[in-house]
Amino acid sequence: MEEVYSAIQAKNYNLAAAFERGDAAGVAAVYGEDAVLMPPNMEMFRGRAAIQSFWQRGISMGFGDIKFEPLEVDAREDMAYEIGRFQRQIKSVQGNTITQGGKYVTLWRRTHSGWSAERDIWNATGPIDLEVVERPSVLEGAPEAATPVEPEPVEVEPAEVVYEAAPVEEPVVAADAPAEEVTAEPVQAEAAEAAEVEQAADEPYPAV
Repeated sequence: MEEVYSAIQAKNYNLAAAFERGDAAGVAAVYGEDAVLMPPNMEMFRGRAAIQSFWQRGISMGFGDIKFEPLEVDAREDMAYEIGRFQRQIKSVQGNTITQGGKYVTLWRRTHSGWSAERDIWNATGPIDLEVVERPSVLEGAPEAATPVEPEPVEVEPAEVVYEAAPVEEPVVAADAPAEEVTAEPVQAEAAEAAEVEQAADEPYPAV
């Protein structure tokens, strides 16, 4: 186990030295061809080329001096894991140096050329204000930001208003209400009155 610990310590030393000289290719050389990098708050990066591009951006943003402190290393045949702490320096836009600490887990694999990092994940012990971190205008391998497109105004025709007549309420008649009786008295009275008028018209006027 002491041999494995020493070999991983040597790899961490190479990693720190590559960061110090700003060598992203040297950083990526510690990882395997199909390694997976899992940075915090980001998607995974698979493959040495993608990992090199990621660390190149970090170096361009001011990531510099970094130190590793392995706390636990265990190995089973050709696989080993490492748990530890790190501390790194980040340059601010004012030229100051920000120190950030964190913890990490790295899965190592023994190959014909030695141990290589196959899975690497970490997170910080405290937040970093990204507004004060140096951000170059052009990052190697970084995708260009898309120009926002303002939507064209759309004319909306006013909706046609249709007025509907209010329904006429019919009187409610109880089912057991008696039907109104139709009598012949009003009709008979009108006929008698008409006969009297006609008789008076046929009588001669009295002599004066």
